[in-house]
Amino acid sequence: MENSPFRAQSGDRKPQTYTPVNLKLVFDMVKAGEPFKLNNEPIDVIELVCRVSGYRESQNTISLDLQDDNGAIKGVIYRKGDGSLPKALRNYTFSANGYAHIIGNLRKFNDNVQVVIQQIENITNYESVHYHKCKVLWSFLIRNGSLHVPTQPSQQSQNILTESSKKFVSPENTESNEMSYLTLEQREIMKAVGTASREKGGIARYAIAGIVGSKVKDIDRVLSELFNYGYISQTDDGAYFIVNNS
Repeated sequence: MENSPFRAQSGDRKPQTYTPVNLKLVFDMVKAGEPFKLNNEPIDVIELVCRVSGYRESQNTISLDLQDDNGAIKGVIYRKGDGSLPKALRNYTFSANGYAHIIGNLRKFNDNVQVVIQQIENITNYESVHYHKCKVLWSFLIRNGSLHVPTQPSQQSQNILTESSKKFVSPENTESNEMSYLTLEQREIMKAVGTASREKGGIARYAIAGIVGSKVKDIDRVLSELFNYGYISQTDDGAYFIVNNS
């Protein structure tokens, strides 16, 4: 988890701790019920990067339709009684199906869970979408105890991370560097699903098992990990796996 990138205005509360997520992780939290948790860790504020497909204004609220490759959820911004522009919208202009960076809370209303948006801003380059995927993966590994990060990373470590991030988002290196963040088993699955996505529009689990063979010991676990990270998704009927478009 990290601190919010949005600057605190004079008189505002201190930046809150937030958790980078995709909608698959949000749905997992919702399914488990309140209080919302990931890996038994309470989740307060979430960070989400997604498409905004709809925007509606009413007297008291502004509703947004939020989507990523894992599904859709409603977002809501509450308006002041004076009709002024909500603070959350100061850095955002609606563009149908455009990407947005969102900080907010999950709240349940009449059995429906929504994202109450604290801040939203437009994303104009896909590098930011890739970067968020990295943060989701990083946070996931930390919560599972697979990755241990020092409280105060050295300047050398920060420099290495900065340079790695630059290489990762470079257009000519996007595919190879994105794969470099995965384990060997995850790469084998990605290769199989990627080839089938391009040539056949998807691949069934049994076919993946036939391709990777003994290279992947627990196919279901690896598929679940890649699904949670946002690298793959399933067709509407659940029969085939496909690589999410970048």
